[in-house]
Amino acid sequence: RLSIARQFGDKAAERRAHSNLGNSHIFMGQFEEAAHHYKKTLSLAQELKDRAVEAQACYSLGNTYTLLRDYETAIEYHLRHLLIAQHLIDRVGEGRACWSLGNAHAALGNHEKALHFATKHLEISKELMDSMGEATAKMNISDLKKILNLPESPDSGDDNKNITATTPKPD
Repeated sequence: RLSIARQFGDKAAERRAHSNLGNSHIFMGQFEEAAHHYKKTLSLAQELKDRAVEAQACYSLGNTYTLLRDYETAIEYHLRHLLIAQHLIDRVGEGRACWSLGNAHAALGNHEKALHFATKHLEISKELMDSMGEATAKMNISDLKKILNLPESPDSGDDNKNITATTPKPD
């Protein structure tokens, strides 16, 4: 598909092909190759002025660099995703970006920043009535507060009943 898209000058199809190739390489564990295709996706999305696809490409790149354990680069892409999501008023995208930023900062030992993004993720999850997002955010906040020796607040996720109540029961 990529060669056909290029042959016909179809930039949107070329962008989709690169995105699909990036996804395929992720599943094969070829993260560097995936990053290459996601960067092409990002470049074409910018050329096509498609901000939603640009946000998705940044999210994919952030996740890919997380898999590569290059957390600084992951943070750069997740911040770009967050800014675009805010511009597009995409609260789901903002929540995903905050969750990803919290995890990347935690991996680097930046626990205060991680707590900031986990708290923002909780706020957005509540607004969207996303019970799984809330449970995840509460667990992250609880873990981070323990690391930082901060007192638990009743709504921070220390109450495991809240977490198990929102976790789907196995069949």
